Amino acid sequence: MPLSLLRRVNAAALIMSAATLVAGAQTLGTPERYTATAVNESGRGTTPIQIAVDRWSTDKERDALVSTLLDQGADKLLAVLQDTPKVGFIRSSTGGLGWDLHYARKTMLPDGGEQVILANADILKARVRNLGRMPEKRFLFSLQVGYDTPPEKLDAIPALVEKLVRAQSNTRFVQCVLNSLGAYSIEFQTIYYIANRPDVPQSRVNDAIYRGILREFAALEVRLAYPTQRLMMDPARTAEPKPAPPER
Repeated sequence: MPLSLLRRVNAAALIMSAATLVAGAQTLGTPERYTATAVNESGRGTTPIQIAVDRWSTDKERDALVSTLLDQGADKLLAVLQDTPKVGFIRSSTGGLGWDLHYARKTMLPDGGEQVILANADILKARVRNLGRMPEKRFLFSLQVGYDTPPEKLDAIPALVEKLVRAQSNTRFVQCVLNSLGAYSIEFQTIYYIANRPDVPQSRVNDAIYRGILREFAALEVRLAYPTQRLMMDPARTAEPKPAPPER
């Protein structure tokens, strides 16, 4: 998508989403501090970030931005937004990422949660992936079993884990596969999703899955591996003990 068009889409999505909210739903409240994680999509790790909102944007500021967007377009909106007084900032703990915020809006959602909209001109100019609200949260864990596990028991592990995940409501099973042959263990990787709603206790769902795995492994006599190092001795190459020196 061309950058100019992308800027218009991002700007319109941000400001119009705020404009469509009922004015009375704005929660001015007190300054807020949030913590989040910035993910490098190239696979080079994550960075903790701090989000500070010193004050929330008013209805008058929102209406002015909406009018600018509708009357003069996205490019003018970016200029006006940059000149809007600072309301907060985003900073990474390492100092490599940072923006001043010129727009912050908080509204209450029907389910009792909150929606927070943050923006400045630089953010709207950037190419961003707007994932929206996550209906599900992804979970991943690894199981490491010993190399002495019989092949037929290894074959049974994926189906066993799938059964335990599917037994929990509000879950979606993806896979349980043999992922790697490690230095001291055979590793299975499991991926599944849990509904991301306030009424779904995700930690309890995970607890039930993990306890179920421990019970089933105990019944199958499958041993979870732990870091070990085995020292092999060759008796044929063991040095003969030296004879005692003669007595004088």
